Amino acid sequence: MDLKPIHKKENQKKKLFPILIGLFIISIMVLSVLEYGSNKDDENEIKYNNYKFTMENNRWTTYVNNNKISFAYPPRDLENTNADVNYNDLLYATKIYLSYNPEQISPIPVQEFMLNKNILGIQSQLVLACPIDNELCKSESLPIKACNDADESTGVILMEISNKSSIDFSNNCLQFHGSQDDIIKTIDKLVLKRLGIM
Repeated sequence: MDLKPIHKKENQKKKLFPILIGLFIISIMVLSVLEYGSNKDDENEIKYNNYKFTMENNRWTTYVNNNKISFAYPPRDLENTNADVNYNDLLYATKIYLSYNPEQISPIPVQEFMLNKNILGIQSQLVLACPIDNELCKSESLPIKACNDADESTGVILMEISNKSSIDFSNNCLQFHGSQDDIIKTIDKLVLKRLGIM
């Protein structure tokens, strides 16, 4: 009777063990790469109230009635932003001034508003202006317009830097206060509310 050595089976197990460890490590690496890719997609795409928002060129875009609309911020970042204001009377003005101090505010919030003015319902002529007289306003030949210049036929949209973020409408003057980011967030939320997304 032939006896098989016991250590031969142990040698086979020893050879198989490093192969299994190698396959295990490779599978972990592959799965982590796949998960990283899916997380990356999740960061660039979100769903909000049945709308899909995708990050494109550093802006969040979605489609409403086959029209592509873009925002500086995703909707979830705007949930605590106050944009509860009724500015419907402003829409009847024949001329509207968008007034800001270029010594305090960069053109970015102004551009954000101009980008979305039609969605916000502003169809009349929109003229850039300054709330106060300064050298930069003079060099750009901007008219001086503030809330006290607003009346039934002339509207004013005023953007001012402030420590507190707020939006207010009275006497045909729509006022945005806060940091530049606060003002942009308020504009984005106004647009989302106007479109019925928020």
